[in-house]
Amino acid sequence: MVGRSVCCLPAEEVSPEAGTALSAIFQCRQRRRPWTSTGCRPLSIPVLDVPLCYAGLELQTSTGLVRLHAESSAVMLSGQQAAVLAVLITAGGTPLSREAIRAAMSRGYRPPTAAQIGVVIANIRRKIGATRILTGTDGWWVSDPTTPEPVHGVLSFGSLRLDVEHKYALDGPARPIRLGPQEFAVLRILVEARGVPRSRSRIWSTLPPHDRPATIAAVGVVIHHLRERLGRNRIITAGGGWRLAGPAKPRCAGQPLDVLPL
Repeated sequence: MVGRSVCCLPAEEVSPEAGTALSAIFQCRQRRRPWTSTGCRPLSIPVLDVPLCYAGLELQTSTGLVRLHAESSAVMLSGQQAAVLAVLITAGGTPLSREAIRAAMSRGYRPPTAAQIGVVIANIRRKIGATRILTGTDGWWVSDPTTPEPVHGVLSFGSLRLDVEHKYALDGPARPIRLGPQEFAVLRILVEARGVPRSRSRIWSTLPPHDRPATIAAVGVVIHHLRERLGRNRIITAGGGWRLAGPAKPRCAGQPLDVLPL
């Protein structure tokens, strides 16, 4: 429902059998948003304050709105469809069986049988595109048809370069700067943003689950550590987030990143 904070994932209803499929979702800060049909009755369900992002998809769990970045469009999902898509996005491209998807869903949106998961996914595909969700012997997973080949060289922006394989930074002629996993992952997001600001919540939700801080606020701590390593002038606070110093050059769809040979 547009304009009303209808929560797709009530945290208190999550199955104990869900394992780690939704752990990253419920680590983020939660808040209660009022919704009234008569102007006075609140909906007392925790609502996630950050969209889930993966492979060019951005799901707002509080409304069921899905933004398709490559197509520059958006579609609305039902509560059950949004709950299924949230599980697939959180899996980060790992195939999940219908049983695993159903177990990870909140009870309020869980279909009576696992077999009905396939019907829900078919309806999601009709809305966001069949190529967005792939299927195989191991189940379903979110895939981005525009994802480039894995980078094995050096990503660059201005004088700053990142060695993807060995996970260190090169800033001009200076010696290599060793970075921790979280620092490297956050810096890579800023490099790939090409000087366009990235908000705290967007950085947090874009990070791989194994490199993601426990809270959104902790992204600021990682940025602080990066500034200590690279220099405070290298990362600029702007646009409600951070960007790398240098001219903003947004990358068009299909345009490859600057990759240098090792």
